[in-house]
Amino acid sequence: MSSKPDKKALVDELAGLEKKLTAARAAMLDDLARADTLQTTILGWYEKRDASSTFVAEGEKASYLVSARSLKRTVLYDQAVKLLGKELLLKIATIQLGALQKAAGKKYALCVTSAGTGPRSLTLVA
Repeated sequence: MSSKPDKKALVDELAGLEKKLTAARAAMLDDLARADTLQTTILGWYEKRDASSTFVAEGEKASYLVSARSLKRTVLYDQAVKLLGKELLLKIATIQLGALQKAAGKKYALCVTSAGTGPRSLTLVA
């Protein structure tokens, strides 16, 4: 006897789970939207406060630690080119495909290659 799982049973089990998860996600959409709005509002209270300080947002039943601002780093391209040279900088730089497409316009296809090497996905059809 084979100990391999029945493929049809596994497909049906996944479909059942996907249907339950879809219903659960739909039920949570309003709560997720409200939570996002509340987070944005509460964080807004601290927008102009000292970037390196932490704060506590307190309610009657709960408290939240508001972190210091994380560091946002920006490449100073002129200095990077002077330090590394254009050739090395281009080798190590990461280019956002959306930005490249916007800048290159119709010639975008000349700058990019595509290959079917990414992950596969499953889509429930029945």
